[in-house]
Amino acid sequence: EERLREVRERAAYGGGRDPSVHGAGAGDAAHQRKSREEKERRMEEERRVEMFREREMAAQMAEEEARMRREEMQSEMEAELESKKNMWKMEDEERRRGA
Repeated sequence: EERLREVRERAAYGGGRDPSVHGAGAGDAAHQRKSREEKERRMEEERRVEMFREREMAAQMAEEEARMRREEMQSEMEAELESKKNMWKMEDEERRRGA
């Protein structure tokens, strides 16, 4: 009876054996390793997806900044052209008055 109780206790606590080496426990260890590897693969895939999203967002922000700079430059050039047109118009009027 004492021996039976000891065997049951050992069985309840993995039989005191290394489960990666012996019997049914080896399957458990393999399953745990497989599920850990699968979890690591999923985490790696999530990291790759997140990095892709971050790069995509950075690219969109860079495009937006470039577009804003182009618009600002175009606006400045248009203002400069308008200023020159006004200056030319005034010069033409002065020439007409002088002629």
